[in-house]
Amino acid sequence: RLRAQTTALGLPAQALPAIKPGMLFAMISIPPCTLRAAATRGAPMDDQVRQVAEAAGITGIGLENWRDQLGLFIDKPLAKQRSLLRLGLAANPDPEAAYSLTYRLYQEGRVQMIWKISMAIAEALIPGDKVISTGVELWKDLIVERNHAMATRVTPALSEGGAMIVVGALHLPSKDGLVALISKLGYTVERVM
Repeated sequence: RLRAQTTALGLPAQALPAIKPGMLFAMISIPPCTLRAAATRGAPMDDQVRQVAEAAGITGIGLENWRDQLGLFIDKPLAKQRSLLRLGLAANPDPEAAYSLTYRLYQEGRVQMIWKISMAIAEALIPGDKVISTGVELWKDLIVERNHAMATRVTPALSEGGAMIVVGALHLPSKDGLVALISKLGYTVERVM
């Protein structure tokens, strides 16, 4: 399955042994349809949003950089990186279908279901408790800790007023989501899209 997914991303099979499992996990987390769309529309979504904001006189700040994001996967011990990769392959057997489902759930406002469905698929495909513990750890690292760090980093911009925050859908729901964390700081949070 790894070979099929990385081939769809344009990565030759002979390159796989040279890539850390955590990096492979990050790569297969982006469905080919997203990459195709990005190739045809030019700038990545983040840059498009930044350009629109700047045209409206809103200065953008980065809440993370590429090192922060990739470090979540490639800085882990090798055994944990392998567990992540197994989880990613099991939770996402059909990246195109997963993307369509993710988009539909987001549009319906059922963002938390994205994670729950991914974990249910993974649990069905990987026997034992390994997938559950890996999934719990991933949620903590990927969402909870990053949300707390982002809420702290965005506070100065919020105090100036009129801030717009753009993040992925899984950063929004739950008591550890950015909506709840920023609301606890006394700010009004409104979903725009």
